[in-house]
Amino acid sequence: MAVSGSFRFKKVVQGSFMKQCRISRPLLLAVDANIDNLWLLSMSLELFGLSHICIDQGKYAVEAAKRYHPELILLDIVMSDLDGIAVANSLRAEPMTSDIPIIGMTAMVTWEYPECLPIHIFDKFLTKPYMLDDLEGIITGCLSKTNSCLAIPA
Repeated sequence: MAVSGSFRFKKVVQGSFMKQCRISRPLLLAVDANIDNLWLLSMSLELFGLSHICIDQGKYAVEAAKRYHPELILLDIVMSDLDGIAVANSLRAEPMTSDIPIIGMTAMVTWEYPECLPIHIFDKFLTKPYMLDDLEGIITGCLSKTNSCLAIPA
């Protein structure tokens, strides 16, 4: 699937792709190695009127979180370079990022789920494919817990 339209990536750091939208609203960090999933997530966040940065490699997520200090991180679990669990552990260990809420996301659902995943490191968890209402509800809930004046714009 080709990336087109208003969705454009800007190369920032050695293969890391980031997109920054309007900064005046809550800033989210979206991390997913699957570029199509990242594009869909970005379009959803734009639909919700949220500023966001997209990263397609886990190894750049911690760096981006320390640099931009987003209000919320949407983090895929399965990534080829550094999985979401390792990224979440690194974020929790960093004093600058330990307080940022993290929503874990995955399509890897088995009969062992969620016992097979250390989901305790995430503030919330969302399985793919997800409904937009579910995504919006989880984001709204996390943003309202971090700061009462941050919410999805009406």
